[in-house]
Amino acid sequence: MEETPTITTTEKDLRSEVVPLENVIDPETYILSAGDQLGIDVVASENLLFTVTVNPAGDVLIPSVGIINVAGNSLTQARLLIHDGITTHYRNAQVSVTLVNVRRFLVQVKGAVQKPGFATVTPLDRLSTVLESVEGLHKYADEEKVTVEHPDGTKTTVSLKAYLLTGDLTQNPTVREGDIIDVPFVQNYEAEQDQFVTMKETAVTVTGFVPYPGAYRYFPGYSVIDYIGLAGGILETGTDRNVRIKRNGTTRSLHEIEYVLPGDQIYVPENLQSRLFGNVGIVRTVTAVASLYLTYVAATRKK
Repeated sequence: MEETPTITTTEKDLRSEVVPLENVIDPETYILSAGDQLGIDVVASENLLFTVTVNPAGDVLIPSVGIINVAGNSLTQARLLIHDGITTHYRNAQVSVTLVNVRRFLVQVKGAVQKPGFATVTPLDRLSTVLESVEGLHKYADEEKVTVEHPDGTKTTVSLKAYLLTGDLTQNPTVREGDIIDVPFVQNYEAEQDQFVTMKETAVTVTGFVPYPGAYRYFPGYSVIDYIGLAGGILETGTDRNVRIKRNGTTRSLHEIEYVLPGDQIYVPENLQSRLFGNVGIVRTVTAVASLYLTYVAATRKK
């Protein structure tokens, strides 16, 4: 009599992070790849419940059964492959396979976004979600000509503006592994982007007469006025005249700087009224000046 092998894997907790879904995943169209997590229920001489993760080579390791390659197959096809692999060893076993959690992978995002680089996404994420993960579009982004380059060399150009206006999901596609997302700058800034695009991330400081002085993250292509806006604008006691920018040990004026660079130090000076009369309102200032004038007139008439 043939001895039935024993599976030594014990039951594991199948709870995992829940990924928000637009719809129920279609097992006929969902393609498995490295990182997908499967739950397997085997009813044989004893009930066994365990999880396996598709490894970087596209395989799953079934205890006491061996390696089964599932990458590139739909969830439906993978179920058949795993079922056949297990029932080869356990002839009368009942096998159930479910998708416990979806994989995460990196997608490159370049061009006119706030933080170019790589975004961690799932195969269910749409383009808009990817852009949110890199802190959104740059202020000079051309949102109507976003290009998604696929691993096979083909390209898809979409308009995020059209998606917002009409809700057309073809203009906000789901991303694939290996996609490269390129957001172009508007035409007037295409030739100038090499002046401000950099890997440096040294903070830009804004000090002086602004509501929220401090250090701010570098945003490629932002002007001095943009950074003053991030700091809350100019106080009533400040002025945009003689704004100074210190860069690499030299001090420059507002009109000499078109784009802020990492490490720039921006200083907003105090206005003349505040220097003369302190932190008082315009009405009080006018009243003070008028009082001085009337006092002067009265004194001269007495003479």
